[in-house]
Amino acid sequence: MTAPHYSDVCEGCLALDRTRTVVPPANTTPNQHGLIADYLCHRCGHIWTCGWAEEAAA
Repeated sequence: MTAPHYSDVCEGCLALDRTRTVVPPANTTPNQHGLIADYLCHRCGHIWTCGWAEEAAA
């Protein structure tokens, strides 16, 4: 897994003025199920964490 595929939209910017600011992960930590990504919005300073699971191949 590579981090650029795990960009997320900042909920802080959405709440402030409905701007969809796409933020790449500031840090990623792989685990047995996928990865944990930490985000820091460059626009409003909002910080959040998101877990991403890897899907099994069909």
